[in-house]
Amino acid sequence: MVLELDRAQIAERRVKAPGVVFLDEAGQVLRDVGVLYEEKLRSPQQAFDRFLEAFALEPTREVIRDDLERLAGKVEDWDRLLSAYGSAIESATHPDDACDLRLHYGKVLMDADRVEDALRPL
Repeated sequence: MVLELDRAQIAERRVKAPGVVFLDEAGQVLRDVGVLYEEKLRSPQQAFDRFLEAFALEPTREVIRDDLERLAGKVEDWDRLLSAYGSAIESATHPDDACDLRLHYGKVLMDADRVEDALRPL
């Protein structure tokens, strides 16, 4: 049995469950933690790890992709970013999302100076 809730019911449940992170908020929470690691704790690797987790949940969010692409160069971890993009492309449920992710994948390959790989099919 599938339980469907309207917005009012969802809001009511959130009020009754303070401190609980709901799945639709998890990507933003992980991004916020990543920003703290990057800006306050000056730990780009840990920030990158949190941004990767956020990307796995919400690969179409532009701000998360921007964070990842910016930090990938700092931590020199292009391979994990490219792998995350590959997974996101494979699991995309909408053709427009898959196309957009492929375009970003190509941009990341170019940023990583992997021109030869950018010309090959995924």
